[in-house]
Amino acid sequence: MRKAILMMILAVVSSSAAADWVQIIGDDTSFTAYADPASIHRAGNRVKMRSLLDFKTADKLDSTPYMSQIEQQEYDCKKEQMRTLALNFYSGNMGEGETVYSDTDPDKWRRIIPDSIDEDLWETACRKPHR
Repeated sequence: MRKAILMMILAVVSSSAAADWVQIIGDDTSFTAYADPASIHRAGNRVKMRSLLDFKTADKLDSTPYMSQIEQQEYDCKKEQMRTLALNFYSGNMGEGETVYSDTDPDKWRRIIPDSIDEDLWETACRKPHR
């Protein structure tokens, strides 16, 4: 079990630079959000996809600054809900630098909040038209 978790973390860390990130939102916000279309895997109404949030200024977790985060999410396209499966914070932009935090404990399902980054990512994963 621990070996599988370690392999998942290493896969996320090693593939962050190789991903073909597609910008979802940015410009007028404090961060730019990207999705990795190559990471989209569909099983019925559920879709898994990786996303990256790249911050213009450092955010902090406790007192540790980070500039980007990469998440593996699962979306339920029919029920309009999502959950985070894995999350990594990085000291540098675009998933580069040191990993300053990692969590591979899946979250509980939560509904998609309208007009949020979660909705933009859900639309991308589920191939819904963007607002």
